[in-house]
Amino acid sequence: MLQRVYALACGDGDAAPHVPRPIHCFERSPALVYLVMDHIEQVDVPKAELVEKAASVVQWLRSKRFSVEEPFGLMPDFPVYHKLFRWRRAPLTFTDVAAAERWFNVVLRKIRRSREPLAEISFITEEVVLTQSDMHASNFGVASDGRGILYDAASIGGFPLSLANFTLLRTTPFAAAVAQHIFDPEESAQLLTSPNMKSLVAVRKQLTWTFDDRFGTCGGMLFDRAQFLSLIFVLTP
Repeated sequence: MLQRVYALACGDGDAAPHVPRPIHCFERSPALVYLVMDHIEQVDVPKAELVEKAASVVQWLRSKRFSVEEPFGLMPDFPVYHKLFRWRRAPLTFTDVAAAERWFNVVLRKIRRSREPLAEISFITEEVVLTQSDMHASNFGVASDGRGILYDAASIGGFPLSLANFTLLRTTPFAAAVAQHIFDPEESAQLLTSPNMKSLVAVRKQLTWTFDDRFGTCGGMLFDRAQFLSLIFVLTP
């Protein structure tokens, strides 16, 4: 993913944030990967300035749009990273956005209904945008030329817009501070009360305590259309 984001940044020139150029990648073990990157001269800035620069980086990421037919998260071979998931990794590799949408709604149907009914999650009509899923201050910086810096490509992916908004509005205090530079208060309030947002919050709560976050599916499988149809009998009460 770093190579892909780096190429996009190079194509946009000074309008893009700095993205470290990947030089070499090697594995010490399946769970430990080292990445050698170009050094970018970074300067210390007040927190308020870092938040503002991070917002410009996020805006640039959100300007990159992709098809819902691509693998969910733009990761064809690996489960995506996102704080919504238990252990911050998707339990399955989803072949496309539609497959992810179906899995989210399987989780949603497992939730004991509250007084306010939860709407089915809908992703397939949304735009897919690049998202820094780990909205921690250490994943952003300010270069000596004043441009923003984007770090940690492992947590960057392409997600439906409502999940990208969830990332900004419902994950970390730093993300919420960045969101104030992207949405006005009225827009934030509308997004926080949208049906998709409410359902995503409920799914996240469900995933924090459930024992089997694959919900009966086989580990490591691709959750595509055909496999989903074969699982309906198992997964539906």
